[in-house]
Amino acid sequence: LVLAQDVTALHRTRADFETAELRFRRLTEDSHDLISQHRPDGTFLFASRAAALMTQRAPESLVNTRFTDLVHEQDRATVGGAIALAAAGGAERLTTFRLVRPDGSTLWCEMTAQAAGGNTTAITCITRDITERIKTEEVLRAASRMEATATLAAGVAHDFNNLMTAILGNAELLLTDPTFPDAPSRLEQVADAAKRGGLLAQQLL
Repeated sequence: LVLAQDVTALHRTRADFETAELRFRRLTEDSHDLISQHRPDGTFLFASRAAALMTQRAPESLVNTRFTDLVHEQDRATVGGAIALAAAGGAERLTTFRLVRPDGSTLWCEMTAQAAGGNTTAITCITRDITERIKTEEVLRAASRMEATATLAAGVAHDFNNLMTAILGNAELLLTDPTFPDAPSRLEQVADAAKRGGLLAQQLL
């Protein structure tokens, strides 16, 4: 008695699975972003090869350690909350935090966390190093502050120049002719300009 069973579908399923697994491995190994999977408490189940460069730790050494152990103490609650939200079936959201390396240096990172295929026991996180972007933004902010300061200085210089013109012009007239018929009025203008100059200085201080 010979029994035969068609296992074509089984082989196709296995081949599809192997193809999908190969694609996943290529995706994670070629990506500069850290791709990782975690338990709901943040414990690493898997970390991609990018972990070596980003965290300065071997990917396999991260397994069974918590993601928050790599995070700056001030940002741990934020990262832990994002993973917990994903584990509870919450919507994916972008989280910014500081990652701390073994040598004490820090990286600014952005992370998204979501349940893998609806499986809330395996949370997939994608973490990207945004340190250079943060530095560039800070440089732009500093440049903007300098530009605003320069604009303020130019305006102050203009106002002060007008005050000094009034003071010096009237003083020269009085020095040239102390009996100038309009001397009291000129002195009042000098005194008024000097007072406004003093107020301007106080505002700057």
